[in-house]
Amino acid sequence: DWFAPPPWSIVRYTRTFFHPDFLIPSAAFLLAMMAAGKIVDPALGFICYQLYVVEENLPFPSQIIAAETCTTLAEREESKVRVLMIVTLISSIYALLTYFIPFVTDFSVQILPIPWVDLNTSIEAALPGASFGFGTDLIIFAIGLILPFPTVIGMFIGSFGTYFIGNYILVKLGMFQDWRPGMSITLAYQRSVLSTWAFTQIGLAIAAAAIPMVIHFKVIARAFKGLTRLSEATKKAGVLPLKIVLPLFLIGSTIIFVLCAWLTDFPLILLAFLVYGWSFLASLIAARALGVSGFYITVPYVTETTIITSGYKDIDIWFAPLVIYGGGAYWSGWFKIADLTHTTKMSYVKGHLLIFSIAWLFSLIYMQLFWSIAPIPSVMYPATGIQWPVTVITRSLWITGKVGFGSAQQLILGSFALGTIIEITCSVTHIPFHLMSVVVGTLTPVPSVLICLFGGITAKVLIKKYGMNWWSTNLSLIAAGVFLGESMILT
Repeated sequence: DWFAPPPWSIVRYTRTFFHPDFLIPSAAFLLAMMAAGKIVDPALGFICYQLYVVEENLPFPSQIIAAETCTTLAEREESKVRVLMIVTLISSIYALLTYFIPFVTDFSVQILPIPWVDLNTSIEAALPGASFGFGTDLIIFAIGLILPFPTVIGMFIGSFGTYFIGNYILVKLGMFQDWRPGMSITLAYQRSVLSTWAFTQIGLAIAAAAIPMVIHFKVIARAFKGLTRLSEATKKAGVLPLKIVLPLFLIGSTIIFVLCAWLTDFPLILLAFLVYGWSFLASLIAARALGVSGFYITVPYVTETTIITSGYKDIDIWFAPLVIYGGGAYWSGWFKIADLTHTTKMSYVKGHLLIFSIAWLFSLIYMQLFWSIAPIPSVMYPATGIQWPVTVITRSLWITGKVGFGSAQQLILGSFALGTIIEITCSVTHIPFHLMSVVVGTLTPVPSVLICLFGGITAKVLIKKYGMNWWSTNLSLIAAGVFLGESMILT
């Protein structure tokens, strides 16, 4: 009764959240979400900001685009506004044809497939298991425009090597038993990750985040020292010191730990690892990926793998409010935008909390209205009929132990060792290559990485034609216009 109202509850028929049967489930998950999202994540955001924005000075390409949009619209410099508006118009027309027309015609008219052109069936006779296609999302193309080209290449290597070459090899070796002829990119991606790649992604991601910290331990020391002794300029910028940030992280994490320990009998040592250890590392991994590639990533199935390998048999832990997703990365990105727009961090935090409170209240009202109109899922809300069963089936595979995790430990350790070798080699030889870009690629389907690569190649062509000075001046504006145009149509 702490996860959902009981089966006999009247709310199944009255379809209302405003009933006592929803009180305990809502309180439990709201407490965990608030502890994670509004205490733990901002605290980790300040740490990630100090590490990756201040000390490592990573580019954070997506944040540059957002900041450029805000600055251009606020300052209204004529030449910049003209470029932004032209690109926005082009992007809007593309999004109108790609997204709006299919939506209003109930997808009876579709000019381009969304989000990609799926070519799996065209190549499966020659390359069974391999995934291939071309993305149609201009926003990912825009990210490719501004990413350093070695980062784009690293992402391509990770994705193509995993889902094109890797899946083909798995099928040939009989290790991708779920593969069937006619399988789409989406399904092949999901099933191959569940059966094999999730574990290699865990090992590679840990190596990509942890090994640079070991190699460049002085950077880590400077980051924490910087949070311990804030300069006057840093204080004015709204950065919180470590003596506040660390207790916030511990308090928020302890709320989640105590709540889950109270609701379940899951081993406390493993629960502490997930709540305190993995939440910290997940934010570091996601923030580094965001800083390097502009993509926010979540390393999949770490919690699920920990639960399965623990030998814990009760199912209560699978439904506990164990909220861990690396949200500190989002906050570090927002703090980067604050820097670029000359906004103090605490001003952003206060504004975020205010808007969140209003948005949460209205989202509850809207959800109540939607649910009162028709059951969810139902034909009135077709997306829930498509996505929710997939989520439930995936979750059920883990709960029932039907996910192939027999070689999980070897895959995690092996990929961690490989990632360590790559990271150390690149550091010693000064090769301008981030292992994290490969990790992002392994978490991204081939079509998305291909359109990102096309963006990187387009940037190279434009630089050659118009020169680096023109490109440096207009780069962020072009990318921002693409973002703005597509977002206008989608919203």
